[in-house]
Formats: sequence, C-alpha cells, structure tokens
Amino acid sequence: MHPYRWKDDSAVAHAERLGARLAVPRSASRKASAGGQPDGIPPISLSPKSIREASGVSALVLPSPNGSTISHQLADAGADVVAVSLRNRAAAARWVVGKMVAARGRQPAVVVVPAGERWPDGSLRPAVEDLWGAGAFVASLVERLEHQAGPLLLSPEASAALAAWLTVEDDVPAALERSASGRELVAQGWPDDVRIAAELDASTAVPVLRDGAFRPA
Repeated sequence: MHPYRWKDDSAVAHAERLGARLAVPRSASRKASAGGQPDGIPPISLSPKSIREASGVSALVLPSPNGSTISHQLADAGADVVAVSLRNRAAAARWVVGKMVAARGRQPAVVVVPAGERWPDGSLRPAVEDLWGAGAFVASLVERLEHQAGPLLLSPEASAALAAWLTVEDDVPAALERSASGRELVAQGWPDDVRIAAELDASTAVPVLRDGAFRPA
C-alpha cells in the first residue's frame, strides 16, 4: 500500500506510474457504485470493507488527510514508520520490541502517533478511537518489555493513552460503536467498517514504510 498526500492532484499520475489502483473517499465510492463503473470494477475507498473485498489488487495508492500524510512526514524526518491499529497491535509490538532488544544500549525511542481526523475545513478533529489504539499498542509494548528489556519509561502522554485503553479493552466493539466517529459511520451506512476496526489482534501483518510504500516487515 502506497500512502499519499491528501487532496494532491498528482495522486492519479502516481497510481498510473505504479500500475496501482487509486483509493477514493467513501462518499466518492458510493457515487461511483450508484452510477456504475465503466470497467465494471467496484471502487476502492478509505473504507476497510472495500479494501477487504477488493480482488486482484497488488498495489494501492491511498491518500488520506491523517494517516497517509503523517506517515510521509515522519518518514521524511528519518523515522522508521510502522502502521498500527487495533487489528495488528500485538504483532506490531512484537516486531518493535525485537528491534528495541537488538538495539540494547542505544536507547531507541518509540513515538506513538494517534493520527486523529480532520473536519471538513481541514482543522484537526480529535478521535478517541485513535487514543484507544495508541493505548492498546502501548499496553502490548509494556507487556513484552517487562520480560525482555527491563522497565519501560512511558511519557505522561503514553501513560494517559494506556489508561484510556484500559477503560474499554474488555468491550472494544461496543466502545467503538458508541464513539462519535462510530456513530457517524453507522449513520452514514458504514457499520461494517466499525466492526472491522474492532477486530482486536486479528492481523499478524506489520507494515513498515519503505521507499514510499508500506511493505511487510
């Protein structure tokens, strides 16, 4: 998957150059489905369901205002960028801890970035589900580092994310459905996306950003 900057007209040419499909916003995919695709291929959007149901796709360019844009900014700053969600947080934590143990003595820093969302005017929209996701990942790191690399020093922000996660970890699907973003998606007709997001530790994939694309670690 190739993350790309949001609202950048060069995304179309970039996808064509890579021979990749270009993901569109959810609203655009619904209009395309209603009007029919010229090639008969259902559109792929930011909807996890549309990605899960896509067939024959070897490369996907996915512009987004938060995750994709932030990923590029972090990579440009020299960071190793790993995509983490509730679905793969345990697998990602195992991989990160392995890197930290191998770097023993060099004190590597792990920066967890809850991407958030954007309001229509482009301003930042805080998203509690991203705070929970960050806390879930921190919880997996803490669990593994206690036994492999000694005590883990958490920032106050990481500790707050962990505390937020512990309030919902026993009932993730219901918490996501009750959140503002969850209610909004259900109301707009995307309940499956909320259910997919709640599949805790369902994936073993660890996507690492290399040469502009998330590739398996």
